[in-house]
Formats: sequence, C-alpha cells, structure tokens
Amino acid sequence: MAPGELQNEKVVAFSNFNIELGGFAIKKRIPKFWEIKPGGSIFCTPIFRDAMLYFGCGDGYVYALDIDKREEAWKFKTDGIILKVAIKDDIVFAGSFDGNVYAIDSAGGKELWRYRVGSEIYACSIYGNQVLAGSRDGNLYVLDAKTGKEIWRFRAGGEIGSVPTVYDDMIFLGSNDGNLYCIGNESDEKWRFKTGGNVVNLHSFMIDSGIIYFASDDSFVYALDISTRKLLWSFKGGEGEITSTPVIHNGCLYFGCFDGTFYAINQKAGKEIWRFRAGGGIRVTKALILNNMVFFGSQDGNLYALDMEGKEVWRFRTNGEVTGSSPVAWKGKIYFGSWDCNLYCLNPLTGKEGWRFQTSNLQPCVRLPDEYVLEYRQNTGTEEEAQDEEKYIDITANAIQEGEYTTKHDYASKEIYQPKMKY
Repeated sequence: MAPGELQNEKVVAFSNFNIELGGFAIKKRIPKFWEIKPGGSIFCTPIFRDAMLYFGCGDGYVYALDIDKREEAWKFKTDGIILKVAIKDDIVFAGSFDGNVYAIDSAGGKELWRYRVGSEIYACSIYGNQVLAGSRDGNLYVLDAKTGKEIWRFRAGGEIGSVPTVYDDMIFLGSNDGNLYCIGNESDEKWRFKTGGNVVNLHSFMIDSGIIYFASDDSFVYALDISTRKLLWSFKGGEGEITSTPVIHNGCLYFGCFDGTFYAINQKAGKEIWRFRAGGGIRVTKALILNNMVFFGSQDGNLYALDMEGKEVWRFRTNGEVTGSSPVAWKGKIYFGSWDCNLYCLNPLTGKEGWRFQTSNLQPCVRLPDEYVLEYRQNTGTEEEAQDEEKYIDITANAIQEGEYTTKHDYASKEIYQPKMKY
C-alpha cells in the first residue's frame, strides 16, 4: 500500500492535528534518520586522545583536529554520513552510511581496513578487541578490531539505531522493532524487553549497579533490572519521542524530550524533580554534567547551561540544530558540533566562544520529515472479541512536519518478555 493511500485508493493527507479522529490513532512513528541528505552538519560527539580531537561529519569525513594548534591534522573520506566514531589504542573506528566499517590510523589518517555490511551503519562501539556495529539491515556485526574479519552477527527484528553497549560481558542493543535486546557471546539472545516504540540511542546506554536506564520514542524512560528482567519503574515524558540518553548524577537522571522539555527525575523512584523548557526539540543527545551545571543542545540551535535546580545560567546560539553531537569536556572547555557545519569550543562558566572549526561543506544536511503511521480500529462484539477482531488500515502521513503534532500514548508500562524468535 503506497503512502497516503487507503485500501480503496482514496488519498488522505493529515496536517496540524493533535487528537484521535474517530477510530484513527497514531500507531507508530517511522524515523527518517537513515535518509538524511549529506552536508557539512555535525551529528557526531567529539572524542579525545592525547590532545587530538576526532569526530565524524555529514560530509562523509572523519576529522582529526590538533587542539593546541586549533587546526586540522588530517581528514579521512568515506562515501556516507558518519554519526559516531570510537577509538582504541591508535585506531579510530567509524561506521558510515556507505555501509562500511572503517579502521583508520589515528596518527596519519590512513585506512587500515574496511568491512562491508548490508546497509547503512548507525554507530560502532568497542569491546576488548572487537568492533560492534549496528546496521539498518537489522544485524549487529562483531568484527575483529585488528583484521576487520567478521566473528559473528546477531539478527534483530528491525533496523538497529542504537550504540551497542557492553556490561558484564553482555551486549545491549536497541532496535526499531521496539525491543531492547540482551545478547551474550556468539549471538546468544538472553532476553528482550518490549517497549511501545523505536529504541534509538546515539550514545552508550546508561547502566548503573545492574540497572539499565533507557528511553524509547513511545515517550517513556525505563529502569530495568538486568539480572531479574524486572521493570522497576517507567517515566512518561512530554508529548513526542525520547531519544536522549539519560545521564546519572547524584541520584538523579537527566534527559530531554522531543517536545523541548528537559527533565531531572529521581533515579530510584522515577519521579520528576524539575523540568526546563527549551525552545526546540531535544533529540539523540546526552547531557553533560560539569561544574555543578547541566549542558545540553536543542533543535532551536542553542546549547543550554542550567544549574542543578533547573535554572538557566546561559545559552549559546548557533545557526543550526544542536542534535546528535553532545557536549563533552576537555581540559576545562566544552566542545560540541552543530548542524551549521561548525565545531565549537566554549567556556563552560560563561558560555563565551573560544574558537570554532568549519567542516569542508558549508551546506547543512537536510533531514526528511518523519513518517507517521496511523491506525484505523473497527471493533465489533464484546471487548474480548474486539481484541481478536480489530481490523487495521495503515496510513502513512508524510505531510506531518516536526513540531506540528501531539501524540496520545496508551502504552501500558509493564515488562513484556518473549522467548527468542527467528525473524
């Protein structure tokens, strides 16, 4: 069925709605982060090693900057957007939307090896001598870090839009099938936890004392005991997805929501402590806690600095979204990238700019609007019969632009464990 069509071939367009219309309800959001048009925008969070800064870019390059000289040391070209880089010893690893995992010499920027997977790569991470790469093709690839040879792979039920995270010899992985997976060695699935939306995460999952804290674009943040698989609590955010990575500090979790609300909640109980409203959505980012302040970026182009009570201290304005590239600290300064094709260095106390670096392409990337799949429910008979006999018609509404919708979520917060399945 083509987008915007019913089974009777009538085309339906939707715009500026925020309620359920009769039997229609938003069923799911199809994220379009795989279909970003290339440009000079920076989504990648910088990483540091020996006074060198490394990051990937929407222009397909991996950059290495000399921090002391404030200049480019080298850049390495791929044929696709890069959302995340990782480093181990003297090797920089990058997964690209061109479908390759790259190993690059950190000193000179020379390619050491590459490995081709089935589709775009969202992110890579390192575990011991292995490279973990999640792909749009639904596979987690585990490669030898020295040679690039595949060791094993794991098949999820949907696109993998999260950073593989290792804890206690287990790999945690989110997928667009709505599941958080726990995987053992040699692709052995230990368990999965079902949410009501896509589990998208551009940073390593937050795990503390055997509890994993993660978000889903069903608008919930979850606290899940890894050993018992028990859901300890779930917190409902604002209207819109949560793709930010929660950060723990002094018994509190800090994270943002697509509707622009930034939250501080209690780590043990999942209860709200305070909230702050930014001027734009907060997506695929991770807050930085430094000097008793919280720093995070927003789609309104600002990097915000709040005190620990949620009061704004300062904001720094860029000319593009500050999403994907989260602020990091290095020797008393803050570094982050923007969709305006610049990497910034700021004073964390004042928000004053120290310097900036411009990427090779001054044309920002373009993100296509997300698709929203609607569901028509026609119930007959008793309530029990209705559950069995519901008839669904999916409608993909491309016309809905970001910031123009409010979703209603009826997702019940409980653990849903399913045995291992073949896809």
